[in-house]
Formats: sequence, structure tokens, C-alpha cells
Amino acid sequence: MTDFFAHREILTQADAWQDALDTTGKNRRDLERLSKGEYAQVIFTGCGSTYYLSLAAAALFQELTGRIARAVPAGELFLNPKVSLTNGKTLLVAVSRSGSTTETVRVVEQFNKKNRGPVIVITNYGDQPLASLADVPLVIEKGQEMSVAQTRSFASMYVAAVSIISIFAQRED
Repeated sequence: MTDFFAHREILTQADAWQDALDTTGKNRRDLERLSKGEYAQVIFTGCGSTYYLSLAAAALFQELTGRIARAVPAGELFLNPKVSLTNGKTLLVAVSRSGSTTETVRVVEQFNKKNRGPVIVITNYGDQPLASLADVPLVIEKGQEMSVAQTRSFASMYVAAVSIISIFAQRED
């Protein structure tokens, strides 16, 4: 019988969601510490699907915390940082399924080099470069997948983003 990766990945999403919650829970102390920081802005970034995830996360972050947040495509943030970054301290949340997306890795490297603020990374692959660049790497291994289309990876990374936001907003509901 042929193995249908996407079908299996869809059916096992709940495991990946739980892994996302467990991962943010294990990092709660570090996330709570970052939540107390004074930031001029919070930027969520990614490429393709993870940029769309960033749009949803930034909107929810701003709504629940009252802090300025927005999503910026990683390529734009890398090529034109002055357009997106203020002179003040920024919290960067970088999202990449693979953990090796070139633009996302480069923007985090550039961000760290200029010491603009802390970085949270949400990814499914901790053995890739992006996780090692983070102050708080959130690696959701059960979100890894074999199919081309993002299914459980996207959903698990969004669950992690919502969990981060709930910690920053001090919301347990």
C-alpha cells in the first residue's frame, strides 16, 4: 500500500500541537523574562507560508498585549532593515519550518550582529542554523513532515506562536 504522507501528517496534527505547547511550556521562564522587556516594537518574520503565519501572529500579539507588533517578510527585513526597524529595542520572532530558510537565517544573523534585541525562533528542525541563533529556540519536532505542503508544521508553529502570545499577554484562557 502506498504511504500518503500528507494524510498521515493531517491525522497526527494533535501530537504536533501538544509538542508545541510542551515546548513553549519548557521555555516558559525564558519567555516570561522576555515578556517583561521594553520593546519599541515586536516583529514576526518568515518567508512564504511562515510570513502568512507571522501576519496572523503579529495581529493577535498586538490585540492581546496592546504592544506594537507587525509582520515583515524576512527578505524585506534583510534587504531594507531601515524601513522596518526602529532605533529602539526590538523583539524578533523568526519562523521557519526547515530552520534553514536563507533569508530568515540571514536576517537573524544581521539582527544579532547589530544587537537590536532578543530573538525567539519557532521551527520544526533544531539541528539547522536558525535554532542556534535564537535566545529562545522553540523546536517542535513532531511538526516535522515529509509532504511538500505544510500541514502539521504550519499548525504546530502557529500553536507555539499563540502560546508565546498568551504568555506575553499573561492570559491563561
